Amino acid sequence: MLGKLVPCGGGAPLPLLKPRLLVGRNPDCDVSIPCSTVSSQHCTLEFHEGAWWVNDLNSKNGTSVNGHRCEKQQVAPNDILTLGRQRFVINYQRAVPKIVPTSKREIEEDLALEFLNSASDESGLVNGEPAKSAAMPLMASAVPQRPSSSISRLSDLGRLVPCGGGPPLPLRRIELVLGRSQECDICLRFASISSRHCQMNFDDGYWLVEDLNSKNGTWVDGERCMLQCLMPESVLSLDKYRFTIHYVPSGDGPPPVVKKLFSQSLLEKAGLLNEFTGDRLGGQLLSDDSADRPKRYNLLEPDE
Repeated sequence: MLGKLVPCGGGAPLPLLKPRLLVGRNPDCDVSIPCSTVSSQHCTLEFHEGAWWVNDLNSKNGTSVNGHRCEKQQVAPNDILTLGRQRFVINYQRAVPKIVPTSKREIEEDLALEFLNSASDESGLVNGEPAKSAAMPLMASAVPQRPSSSISRLSDLGRLVPCGGGPPLPLRRIELVLGRSQECDICLRFASISSRHCQMNFDDGYWLVEDLNSKNGTWVDGERCMLQCLMPESVLSLDKYRFTIHYVPSGDGPPPVVKKLFSQSLLEKAGLLNEFTGDRLGGQLLSDDSADRPKRYNLLEPDE
């Protein structure tokens, strides 16, 4: 498989099985998308020199990459591909051809590029500092990436890709607080997101999300939760803002999750249930003498 299209609105990914694919509404297409806003033969996807290219076939509602309409354009990994009103995150690993050095100078340049690539992360930092050379990101991108199955640096813990488009959010620590407050590790400045909305923890090679009593809730794949394991390609929703999580698990299996049920009453959540049950009134335990108990009246029966 050369990659897959992950629907931003949720659903099963569409595998990319051949280097040239016809995409459209027609069931005979290689990738069939049964949607009225997608043309019968909407576009083609071609895998050329290690990257996917999209070519619009004069579709009615157009083809866009990261919100920009195009006729023919390269689609990088984790870009948002929009066909009509259907949006997909294209997920694949770029294949860069290995050029064998033939001279001593080329060998030295190749070693230097490998050193820069090992010292740099996805944000273009070298040892935590901005790269001094403007050409450094271009050089680093020309070096084949390390296998994604190894998680050896915090920058390899994954990223959250906004389903509505936008730059991905790298997950650089094993404990992250998401919310509207500027003190959060990932700040999301939206009014409907709580100041401290949820917390993500990397536990035994898997990401867990825990709701921090947010106002509008935390959701995983459309189900509201208090504590849940985030599997790769899951959709994490904070109120109406959705993100697809991309990472490679490093554990043998997902850790056990203790689910907190929404069926608890407010007294149970506050830990005050025992204070208001039994024979307690005003914090004082009443005696067994019925004369000390307050008299109860039934409005449906006459008073004796």
